[in-house]
Amino acid sequence: MHYRLFHVVVMVTVLSVSGRSEWVSLRNGTSQPTPPLVTVLQDDPSGTLLKVEVSGFEVRQILSEGKSYQSIDLLTEIATSLVGSPQVPYLAQMLAIPDR
Repeated sequence: MHYRLFHVVVMVTVLSVSGRSEWVSLRNGTSQPTPPLVTVLQDDPSGTLLKVEVSGFEVRQILSEGKSYQSIDLLTEIATSLVGSPQVPYLAQMLAIPDR
């Protein structure tokens, strides 16, 4: 009985610590958590000019094997997944290139 109660207490503690996240704004003042915004500024035969606005990022504390780590999220649901490398969020957009 005590063994099961101990595991429940440990799991609740780990989930409460690892589930915390904080929005870090890159703008003056506070901003709401929003994913990056990609806008086409110019599109002509000479090229395409994109504007990428990143208003901030989310930092989540993760506890694994007794060590504390931080995970960064751009709210894009996309991150690198190479084993042994850091998990880094990135942007991916489809861009149509016409035939010449």
